[in-house]
Amino acid sequence: AQWHEEEGLLVLPLAPWSWSWAAGKPKDAPSDLYSCDLSAAAQAIQGLIMAQTALSAKFSTCKEGQKKTIQPVVCKANCEDKLAYGYLQLHQFGNLTEAANIGALLSAINNAPLLAGASGAFTLQKHPHAKDGSIWRRPSQWGIRGDCATVESGTYDLVKVI
Repeated sequence: AQWHEEEGLLVLPLAPWSWSWAAGKPKDAPSDLYSCDLSAAAQAIQGLIMAQTALSAKFSTCKEGQKKTIQPVVCKANCEDKLAYGYLQLHQFGNLTEAANIGALLSAINNAPLLAGASGAFTLQKHPHAKDGSIWRRPSQWGIRGDCATVESGTYDLVKVI
């Protein structure tokens, strides 16, 4: 991983052990957004790795982050922490000048060509109850047919281990 201090940007390769993937449909997940087709999910993941995809996280304050994704924002809007909100993007072949459409994952993982025009947004937000930065929320937002990514589904909490 590379940290670019002046830009508040973290860049890391999307590779085994750098990301977590669900091994099935989460309990109570909406049936229209999740597939139990593990082979389709595995193929999508393999495609991301083979395309040498880089993941970037552009960090800012929550107030600045609210301009990118209006909701859900769990970090405190009045927090001055410049690392409280991270907007995540995928970059094929590590090309940081172009961002891949995260919404394309919805179609690939579910093996559903009808979702090919979906849009998506991932963020990483410091949980307001974690004073030491040990708990983070990772919202997933989706939109269909090119709409803004306003439907939240697949959000989860992360706990810092190291």
